Amino acid sequence: MLFKEQKIKKKANEKFKKFWIVFVCLLVLYIPLSTAQDIISDRNTYRAQAKDAIERAWADKLRITAPEIKFKNQDTTAELEDYNVDIKLNTEIRKKGIFKIPVFTADVVQSGTFKVKNLTNDSKPTFVYESGKKRGYIENPQINISNSKNFTELLGESVNADQLVKEQTPFVIKTKVRGMESVVVEPAGQKVKLKIAGNWKDPSFIGEFLPVEKNITKNDFSAVWSVPVSAYSATPLPSFGVELFTSLGSHNLAQKAIDHGFLFISLAFMCLYIFEVAAKVRIHPVQYLLTGFLMCMFYLLLLSIAEFMPFGVSYLIAAILITTILSVYTYNVIAKEKVFFSALMTFILAFLYLFLFVTLRLQDFSLITGTLGTIIIAVVAMYATRNVKSYGDSSSDDEKQIADNEAI
Repeated sequence: MLFKEQKIKKKANEKFKKFWIVFVCLLVLYIPLSTAQDIISDRNTYRAQAKDAIERAWADKLRITAPEIKFKNQDTTAELEDYNVDIKLNTEIRKKGIFKIPVFTADVVQSGTFKVKNLTNDSKPTFVYESGKKRGYIENPQINISNSKNFTELLGESVNADQLVKEQTPFVIKTKVRGMESVVVEPAGQKVKLKIAGNWKDPSFIGEFLPVEKNITKNDFSAVWSVPVSAYSATPLPSFGVELFTSLGSHNLAQKAIDHGFLFISLAFMCLYIFEVAAKVRIHPVQYLLTGFLMCMFYLLLLSIAEFMPFGVSYLIAAILITTILSVYTYNVIAKEKVFFSALMTFILAFLYLFLFVTLRLQDFSLITGTLGTIIIAVVAMYATRNVKSYGDSSSDDEKQIADNEAI
């Protein structure tokens, strides 16, 4: 009887020891996983450098401000009443190496009316248009004040308006300017009305106010904002507009995928360990390490293909390749006569990669999807190990095997 208890205890200790060996192997794999994360981060750095290079050659994000009328006589003031901005965007994609950045050319028309008080001959009005960054100008701004016959080319930031300013002074400013990624307008006047239209299918409306009207089709969009002074005056440095939204790029998606890397390798190791116990086979720690190392390589393979192909196709190729290699390897490791376990491992790997892809694509629902999926996997693992006894208990299989040995 004592010999029987010693044999059971020894077998339980071996399982316990193997668990900690597998755990140490998992920690060792954190090294190649971290290296893969660093490589993906470096590629993101290269993308940022490519974006900076395009910005230097093209232009930065576009920010549009309202004009002013300044007077030498301090008693004279000008108040902007209705302020209208009409922007038409012609978008395109610029490439730097393998990286793509959305840019645009904007036709901007600003119009409105200034209400001037206490206007005298000594007021000496100056029309001021501080348009911010001018490097994106394709043409000099054209200004028309008080419905004059012709537009005046604005070479600096101001123009003498001594003979043009009246008690009611309408104006129109036309500008053709380049920008990248986004365009926003700073509100001014008693009420600002902004209209933006462009040939971009995924606009993202940004800033403190959303449009009151919008129309988004498969190829273009249009949106209208209407904001009174009572709304924007309560907000410090208000602005609103549109951003040329691009879905998560291949580098961002690869970075997001590798953030789940340690969890996915842990789940794969858990499955292998359960199979090792259930199938009564021995899997060498080196085989655990090789399996985990190949799963780490999945993320680099994914990124390297995605830099030249659509992310979905790249993910499919990488997932099929890694799953096939690991399935064949598992088939030989767990023993060829245990075909069920190797087939089950193949199914689990395919499910894990499919689950990760769905999580990456959902974006807004990725947190709840990932959490629920992980809970489901944990429940399945709990069900699979429901018959595993505690280390101090004896299993029926162990007792039967020892009884057979004693009978012999």
